Amino acid sequence: MSVRMVARVLPCDGLTTCPGCTPPLARRLLEIGTSSPLTHYGVSALSDTQSNFLLNGNFVVAMFKREVTFKGTIIEYSGSDTKVERINCTDRIEEELILQVLCVGNLYNPDVRYSFNIPIEEQREQFVWDPSGSWLECSRLCQGERRRKAVCFRKSDHLEVSDQRCEHLPRPIAVTEACNTDCELRWHVAGKSECSAKCGPGYRSLDVQCMKYSQMKRQSERMEASFCADITKPQIRETCHGECLLKSWQYSAWSQCSKTCGRGIRSRESYCMNNLGRRLVDRECSEYERVVSEPCNEQLCPKWAVSEWSECLVTCGKGMRHRQVFCTMGDGEEKLREHFCNPSSKPSTVGSCELAECATWQVGVWGACAVTCGHGYQMRAVRCVLGDYGDTVDDRECNAAARPRDSQDCEMPPCSWTSASQITPRPDNSVQLVTQWRYGSWTACSVSCGKGKLARYVSCRDAQGGVADESYCAHLPRPPEFSTCFSPCGQWHAREWSD
Repeated sequence: MSVRMVARVLPCDGLTTCPGCTPPLARRLLEIGTSSPLTHYGVSALSDTQSNFLLNGNFVVAMFKREVTFKGTIIEYSGSDTKVERINCTDRIEEELILQVLCVGNLYNPDVRYSFNIPIEEQREQFVWDPSGSWLECSRLCQGERRRKAVCFRKSDHLEVSDQRCEHLPRPIAVTEACNTDCELRWHVAGKSECSAKCGPGYRSLDVQCMKYSQMKRQSERMEASFCADITKPQIRETCHGECLLKSWQYSAWSQCSKTCGRGIRSRESYCMNNLGRRLVDRECSEYERVVSEPCNEQLCPKWAVSEWSECLVTCGKGMRHRQVFCTMGDGEEKLREHFCNPSSKPSTVGSCELAECATWQVGVWGACAVTCGHGYQMRAVRCVLGDYGDTVDDRECNAAARPRDSQDCEMPPCSWTSASQITPRPDNSVQLVTQWRYGSWTACSVSCGKGKLARYVSCRDAQGGVADESYCAHLPRPPEFSTCFSPCGQWHAREWSD
């Protein structure tokens, strides 16, 4: 066969340059290409040296398989609507043929392959059958037989040739061997249905499956029934006898309670069983009462309890007060550790408090100096007031330690002459001296629970707020510096043992 191949990749507007291709043909090729699952489309055309097309020319594309006769030789064509186009001819062609490859789309170089036979002189060569060709497929999935393919080869160089060269020779006896011997196919009863009769004779269905058993892997695999077609299949139905049995509900153990206190729910699973220990469907026991849930842990939950607030830690104004918080059970007599109660809902142990408004010192402006020259003194009014309107109250209502001064020295221009009779002495306030006891706020209790002590600062103060000797306050009862405090401590109580 003399073939000259021309492979070209042309854009759509250049298809007219391809021999035998015209714009209508190009449009047809493109339409076929877009329906292909590939990203491009290619088609082959075959013509003689006079540009007479044998395949895919003159505006016609052969999409399906066909045969073309050329010079007494049959040329087989696979059609253009295939993934791989094939043009095949087994007889010899003396004239030249031109193969053109037309491609459309953005694609790689076309993959064109060809093979041909070289004529040989039969009288010089000898051909023989070789029984040791490649093994053919096994005849069965399991426990089958396979044979070697006999091939024809040339004696001179042991090259494999067409079987036609050995057709006149007797074929050798086929070489066979066992294959797929590591497995076995057989029917297996996978399951049985319930007996159709609950009491007395009946029947049931069998689930018969074709199974492949592997001896090496020691495993089984379900196969299609057709693989076991040559094996006698067991019956898929058999007789049975329904037993007249007693039925009742059987239960699993109870689950944990949904709550640890305050009435929870616990549950369990139920099974319908007969007196032979065989489980039945639930509807078989529908006539009997079934208990799968019940209440549990109905005792009261631990809760927070509080004591009375302590006295305000100040004698006037805004201050703080304390109380104790306990985790208790039931009526509050039994105290528990705090982790038994919910920590997020624990009441506060410290609170604010506010007593009557504190009295404060109020001062006036300084008066004129008592002298017109030299050294002297000046005074101002100091009083204890209370409330928004500044009502005057007894000085003992104010903090004596914070009392402002009501007199101070002053100095005028020096006198031109000095005389004892001209010096104005400061009034003697000793007779006006007023003393009183002053005290601070109580400290916190010295212990967190049980019996402890409170303390505060107590001092004797004069009218100017200065610290005076305690003998000046002896005519007044001295406030206590210490006091006792008590708050109950938690203690362990044992309850009755649980089940």
